[in-house]
Amino acid sequence: MEEIPVLCLTSGPRDDRRAMTVGLASRASLAVLLVLSCPGLLALAAEPDAVSAVVGAYRESAASIRAKKETTPEQKAQWRQDWLQRLLTVASEHPESPSRALALSDVVGLANSSGNFEVSRQALRELVDLSKEDPGRQVRWLTEMGEVAKLRYRQTNSKEDRKACLDALEKANEAIRKRLETEPDGRLREQLVLNLAWLGEVQEDALAEKEDLKKAAAAFQESQRLLKDHGEPQFRLKGTGYDAECLTVSQGYALTKGGDFDGARKALRSLSNLPQTRQPASLYVKLSAERAFRLNDPRLREFVEGWLKEAPEDSHTAALKCLLAQSYMAAREYDKAKALYEELNSKYLEALFKIDEKAIAAGSGGYYADVLLSLRSIYLSTGDTARGEEVNKKYLAIYKNDREMAKDAESLQKYLDEKKELDTLALEEPKPHARPFGLLFGLLFLVVILVTVIVKTREKRK
Repeated sequence: MEEIPVLCLTSGPRDDRRAMTVGLASRASLAVLLVLSCPGLLALAAEPDAVSAVVGAYRESAASIRAKKETTPEQKAQWRQDWLQRLLTVASEHPESPSRALALSDVVGLANSSGNFEVSRQALRELVDLSKEDPGRQVRWLTEMGEVAKLRYRQTNSKEDRKACLDALEKANEAIRKRLETEPDGRLREQLVLNLAWLGEVQEDALAEKEDLKKAAAAFQESQRLLKDHGEPQFRLKGTGYDAECLTVSQGYALTKGGDFDGARKALRSLSNLPQTRQPASLYVKLSAERAFRLNDPRLREFVEGWLKEAPEDSHTAALKCLLAQSYMAAREYDKAKALYEELNSKYLEALFKIDEKAIAAGSGGYYADVLLSLRSIYLSTGDTARGEEVNKKYLAIYKNDREMAKDAESLQKYLDEKKELDTLALEEPKPHARPFGLLFGLLFLVVILVTVIVKTREKRK
């Protein structure tokens, strides 16, 4: 059955593409929604004026479109555009019509379903003005305006739309808080949790400055408190993914990016207070550090080192230590990198094998592959050929299907075997021989190439 657009938008954490898919409902459901969001509007629409006539014609046309299964996407898009223009025109030409709010609410639904969020925002501004005498309805339109502003910003990524988005969400939140003071409402509380989460996500994005990040962390913290007091979501918050774990991790990331490492680590440690979590805390520390900083940034090492010193180990501590070792390598702190990789290769084998279970089964990729490849390059670059060869053979035994890296390892092993054979011949019959020296220089050259390949491959995997 063909469906027609309605106002409600749905979105989950960091999924604004899905958020742009506007909710749909049958004609009967639309009528119910409008009654709930705009009490009395249907009665007003019954008055015989030009606006109510166009609104009624739009509803009949929507029913007709629903019934036509052969309608193409292009035809539907044109239908939306035609009716959007007709509704805008009649609402503009009859500003005093008692049915004007009905027309504008239909404009919002059509504009949202077409991704035309600027038109939707303009209509919502008028709806907010029209509902000044009805605080409940005004809260509903302010909330809608905040969400539409967020979607508009995700479309353009402009500073102007970012500011408009933040202003709209804050205005909506202010209205909801005021409403909750006199009328406790579970739906409004859940909407406030969602608004605060959206507010935090925009404040912590790529355009964020330090003050924005503080505000983002505060928004996520308030949303956690509200959710804890509210209890199990029953309305719009249900199924969105914005639960205590998500909000806590988001707060931790905002604090990390803002340089408040003590606050970030405290927030992420609080995950242990939850009955259960989808992922261990150390993995969230790793993800926060990777998102906030470049691999060679000293702040990444400071943040991770601080966590490893004070937090208990969990199932992904080894993965976090791999990130720290990679950062040492990127910063050319090779002694620290070597020590940490050797620790991982000796003390964390079981944990790495468990994390890399699927990768090892496939014979390709994973954290332990990085440990072996990095150790191999460190050993060979420092002249420890024997240990470099030992690690290379171990890598080949586990990761036979690791594409280019496996081929490089096989070439290196062939080279090392040939060199070993020539060195043996040279010992048995000592005489001037240029080839072993050529091989030595060749080996050093190959090491440089391998290090380059490792770095490029690691970047691709990220």
